[in-house]
Amino acid sequence: MPRMGLNKYLMHRIAPCIHFALDHRYCMSGLTLDWNYMGESGARALFGNKSVQWHHLQHLSLRNTNIGNGGCMILFRAIADDKMPDLASLSLNSVGLEDSGARELWRVVPRLRDLAILSLSSNDFGPRGLEDLLRPMHGEWMPALRCLHMKYMHKMEETGNQADKFMARAILTKRFPALRVLTVADNFEGTKLAFKALEDERSAARSRKRAEKWLKKTPTSLSVLSQ
Repeated sequence: MPRMGLNKYLMHRIAPCIHFALDHRYCMSGLTLDWNYMGESGARALFGNKSVQWHHLQHLSLRNTNIGNGGCMILFRAIADDKMPDLASLSLNSVGLEDSGARELWRVVPRLRDLAILSLSSNDFGPRGLEDLLRPMHGEWMPALRCLHMKYMHKMEETGNQADKFMARAILTKRFPALRVLTVADNFEGTKLAFKALEDERSAARSRKRAEKWLKKTPTSLSVLSQ
């Protein structure tokens, strides 16, 4: 439902319809609300109902919905309450996410074990919003994440290399072990080096597995051994 002119008042009216469609008989697997200016009030109507389960939802896109930091926090509480266990793709580009919201995001996304795509570009958080990426980790942080988009983040790009260091350390400490696509600011040199190291490590592991597989299936020549 992108660009349908759904403001906060209309969202309060259609939220019950969306909740009804979440019933397992309908199996809603994707919801796109990009460019609908529903604000924090609309986010509350949609995600603040504690009785609603978002099971089966795999794709959620809220780009340019001006839900703000408060609206994001409402969404993150729903995730923390395990309302969206099947979510595989989450787009929060240009929603007004700030430091406190970003820190909460990193606390709750490890619950999304199937999350493969996370888009956070054009938001308002800086280095402080990345601090929780480096908190003590139990088990794998985000084992399925393959694509992470964090570009056009002016507060990160204007604070020297602090945000770059946070991201580089997060990658090197295997917060995103399956990461394949990463978009960050052009001046994030450390992050790009860490990502390259992750790719090289995976490549070396694949080469080793191929070599071990070849050794197992290739018979040893007796004539060579007798020489």
